[in-house]
Amino acid sequence: GVVVQSAQVDTDLVRVHLTTTPHEFGRSYRIRVSNIRDRASQPNVLSVGSPVKYLQAKGIAVSNLNQGQYEFGVFHAGGLSYVDRDYTVVQAPARLEGAVQVLTANDDKSGTGDDFTVFELRGDATVFVVYDKRITERPGWLSSWEVTGDQIVDSRSGVFQVYAKDVEGGRVRLGGNCGTMDDNMYLVFLVPHAASGTVLVNLNRASYQSTHVNVGDVYYVDRDYTIASIPESLEGLLWIRTANDDKVSADTTFLEFTLNQQSIVYVAYDSRIPALPGWLSDWETFEGQVVDSRGTRFDVLYKSYPSGEVVLGGNYGSSDDNMYLVMIEPIEGEGTLDTGSDLPGYFTLAQNYPNPFNPETTIRYAVHKGGHIILSIFNILGQRVKVLVDEEVVAGHYEVVWDGRDHRGIPVASGLYFYRIQQGQFAKTHRMILMR
Repeated sequence: GVVVQSAQVDTDLVRVHLTTTPHEFGRSYRIRVSNIRDRASQPNVLSVGSPVKYLQAKGIAVSNLNQGQYEFGVFHAGGLSYVDRDYTVVQAPARLEGAVQVLTANDDKSGTGDDFTVFELRGDATVFVVYDKRITERPGWLSSWEVTGDQIVDSRSGVFQVYAKDVEGGRVRLGGNCGTMDDNMYLVFLVPHAASGTVLVNLNRASYQSTHVNVGDVYYVDRDYTIASIPESLEGLLWIRTANDDKVSADTTFLEFTLNQQSIVYVAYDSRIPALPGWLSDWETFEGQVVDSRGTRFDVLYKSYPSGEVVLGGNYGSSDDNMYLVMIEPIEGEGTLDTGSDLPGYFTLAQNYPNPFNPETTIRYAVHKGGHIILSIFNILGQRVKVLVDEEVVAGHYEVVWDGRDHRGIPVASGLYFYRIQQGQFAKTHRMILMR
């Protein structure tokens, strides 16, 4: 049901980009490639044997399973555990509902090795490995994974412990189960990160790249300049690597792309350019700069966009300036709360709504075990602006309104703010935008 409309070789002469008719999220597809000749001096040999399985989800895409009988799917409570059994999952943490599932085979329960289950991940995700609790000794490859404290129960009353690890896009390698014939094979689930690569699609500049850039990384596609410092609140965001050769462009529709969800778009603009181009005139100014390895400083501006097409103009600079940088921060589903778990000290914090806001916004949170809760607002310098909640609460759902004022009752300036909930040693933070 999917038709390839065009194919284009990337500027690196390695990747080929296919433009297709729309895919369905959560549906597993297969692609078979044939009659392709590699023009390298020492050609790679393209296998024409098995088709490649892949699945497009909201936030990530997965492909290239090394285990031919394994399948990709979307998990829902009551769904199958394995491809070779009719066992089902009857109890699972709410955060796994709708996750991408790698359906393994229970016959592989005694498998060993460090590269037993391998697949490709586009975008960033938390990978959950669900391991039979009856296996007393965990394999070495799981030693660096976080024990979440959650459990999964299957239709035969088997109990599994949940391990988690954050994984950047690329090749994911899982070792063998290392169990016995009396145990069960592990289960695998993937939950996309909010700033995952598939939030952004349809870049009109073929040489530009959507990726993640951190301190020390190259930030242009045509230069080896690196990032020396970046405001902490912008770390880990999705980037568009632009080309510095495009610094003089005056095209009003220079850069176009599509957002798959509402997001904040940040543009870092060379501070030496005396005047901003007209298309940036209604953007908000961010308090903080990006600095590169040559000491160049970029001022940061931002604007909220709904899901859909985004059009940015040219840089309007000169040969002595630098091309702007682009960062994307997806805004989570506003006001929605997961059901969480019953672990002591566990709570759920929803994205505020509306966001951006003026002058008020509502923050919802759920407490799953009674205790002392502190909910505070911070500015981008890490200074506490106001304490909204500081009290003992019982388990339940709550909401609080912030009116955009500090602890003295004075309205605060437009900009980026953080709200953090804390209960004992547990804490969670979200960011929000006040636009007056």
